[in-house]
Amino acid sequence: MYCHLKTEDCIACGRCQLKAPQLFDYDDEGLVIFNQHPNQTDMELDETQVIAARQAAQHCPTRVIRLTD
Repeated sequence: MYCHLKTEDCIACGRCQLKAPQLFDYDDEGLVIFNQHPNQTDMELDETQVIAARQAAQHCPTRVIRLTD
């Protein structure tokens, strides 16, 4: 599964980082980034990351986190 971040819609509410701190952080402008790949907006997820990413995506009020097969 892949995760895509639509960073231009991010409002820096912090919910993704609360739900999946191992995956998400924020840049200097307050926009969501991947912890281990801060310059990417797409990342392939392993099984354990998928669960955390789904929780974060469900709680994102602007649907910045998108999961695809």
